[in-house]
Amino acid sequence: MSTTSPASPSTERTTAQRVADAALGVDGVHRVGTPVGRAVDRVRSAASAPGAETVSGVRITRFPQAPAARVVVVAEYPVDVVALADRVRSRVAAELDPGTRVDVVVADVHGPYDRDDRVDEVVGDAADRTAEAAAVEGDRVGAAAAETARQLESAAEPAPRPAAEPAPRPAAEAEPAPVRADGTGADDVLPEGSGRP
Repeated sequence: MSTTSPASPSTERTTAQRVADAALGVDGVHRVGTPVGRAVDRVRSAASAPGAETVSGVRITRFPQAPAARVVVVAEYPVDVVALADRVRSRVAAELDPGTRVDVVVADVHGPYDRDDRVDEVVGDAADRTAEAAAVEGDRVGAAAAETARQLESAAEPAPRPAAEPAPRPAAEAEPAPVRADGTGADDVLPEGSGRP
């Protein structure tokens, strides 16, 4: 696996899955990722393009100078969390290119009275509702964006020019003023008291 060129999303996901499997194989790891982290990943996967799904609790960052992996685990009670983090780091580093920095976060300790199933159910339901709402809103945003684009395209088209008004006729061609029955024109000023309307 090369650290100098960007990897495809499927390669990143495969690498992240290998890292998650390696961490889960360490004695004392209850799970990779936290319930809330898994819920966030579910929402992010539902709201993003196909192929952009993530592996909960694992983030692979590829930079030519310093590739890195971050692994979040939940420890099983009663384990020494510092020793557990060291074992996870060693196991994960074996799955990655030499020189890749591995950060391990022990986010929680799962005890004998913890109920994962209820937390997973509540968080999973919330994640599903959020993903559905994001999909609906995404459709609305997409429709609004398409309408805005249509309006912008129509605004960019040249506006039709109004029909030109006919030029005024020269005075020689002007129509004669109407004449009243009394022989005066419509524009004639009549003397006061002439009795004409």
